[in-house]
Amino acid sequence: MISLLVVDDELGTLRSVYRVLKMKNYDVSAAYSVSEALETVKMLQDSEDALDVIVTDIQMPEGTGMDLLKSIKEDYPDLPVVIITGFGNPEIEEEFRQAGCSDFINKPFRAEELIESINNIVTK
Repeated sequence: MISLLVVDDELGTLRSVYRVLKMKNYDVSAAYSVSEALETVKMLQDSEDALDVIVTDIQMPEGTGMDLLKSIKEDYPDLPVVIITGFGNPEIEEEFRQAGCSDFINKPFRAEELIESINNIVTK
């Protein structure tokens, strides 16, 4: 089973993405902030329930998606990170790709788009 962490401070988006991924039989954890996400990653990566992919927003309180991406890549360089954002543009996307994100998806997005991205990442 594919294990995911979804990180977003917008509760509506977090719930929607969580529900869609659960319906596709992914093992999904959720976090509302960068600090909560980092705690969850550390806890899960050091267990037999290691994450396969992180899906995160960019704009959050107490940190950004870039802060989370850099921390993840520093401690877990092989852990894929998918960025979802309503503030995307080519320059921001390129910045995240250079920092190591596996995919970049602009909001609003179709559930199928996110699922396809996750499946492509996991099967590589």
